Amino acid sequence: MLSLGNFYFALSSAAKSDSQLKDSYKFFYHVLNENHSNAYAANGLGMVCVEKREIEAAREIFSKAREANVPMSEDICTNLAHVYLLQNRLVDAERLYQATIKSLSQTGSTSSDSLVSINEYVSYAQFSNSRHEDAIKSLLIAAHLNPTNLRLWYNIAFVGEAY
Repeated sequence: MLSLGNFYFALSSAAKSDSQLKDSYKFFYHVLNENHSNAYAANGLGMVCVEKREIEAAREIFSKAREANVPMSEDICTNLAHVYLLQNRLVDAERLYQATIKSLSQTGSTSSDSLVSINEYVSYAQFSNSRHEDAIKSLLIAAHLNPTNLRLWYNIAFVGEAY
């Protein structure tokens, strides 16, 4: 059921189809009803809600999953932080991104690409909150992890110019 939810979610993203999004929602909801602690179903259901522009419902789903201390909480925290960005709750988003970075750094089981991405998210929240120096610092951390990523260098220059 979870795989079918993922399948229909992928189809809905590719085809921009509401019917596949509804099917995906049904499968994730069914899995979550059967097993309330299934983090993958909760994450999928939250992502469906975001795609349907039901931001408050997505925030509630991600928050409950995060509070339950379920596995893959880094993904759930990152998605919750994305929702906070959509709601223009920049400080909350940045706090969650920073907590995710700390958690990933402690486990040591993640790729540097994940840390680069999350540092980019942190910098975006900081930039949106007019904290340009902090945004540059976050981007420099990301550039240190992946110095060949030209997008990071462009973003550093962009934030520097805006500052």
